[in-house]
Amino acid sequence: MSDHAILLIHCPDQPGLVAQVTEFVHKNRGNILNLDQHVDRSAERFFMRIEWDLEGFLIPRETADLDEGPIIAQAVEPVSHHHDVEDLKRIGRDVEKRVLARAVYLQLRHLILPFGNRTIIFN
Repeated sequence: MSDHAILLIHCPDQPGLVAQVTEFVHKNRGNILNLDQHVDRSAERFFMRIEWDLEGFLIPRETADLDEGPIIAQAVEPVSHHHDVEDLKRIGRDVEKRVLARAVYLQLRHLILPFGNRTIIFN
C-alpha cells in the first residue's frame, strides 16, 4: 500500500465539518480511502477519522521556496547508530505523516493566522 495519512478530529459539532475536511483533501489532490464519522448528540461532540492516499497530495505554499515559508508543525524523533538505513527511512516517513496530520488539523480548525510577515499558530 502507498503512503497514506490518517487524521482524527474531535470537536464541537457544527454544520459543514465533513464538507470542509473532504474539500481540503480534494483540493490538495488527495484520494480519500476511508472516512468514518459520529456525533455524540448528548455531548454535542463531532468525531471523525479520515484516511487518504498521499500520492500526489500537496499543500501549496505561499512562497516558491519552502524554506521561506512558515513552519506550521514540526517533530523530532531520536535515532542512534543502532538504526540502519531502512529504519531511518521508516522513522522519517512516520515523522512526516505525524507533522502533516498536525498541520492539516491546524489548518482545518482555522488555528493558523498570517500576520504581516509572521504566522501565528494557536494551540
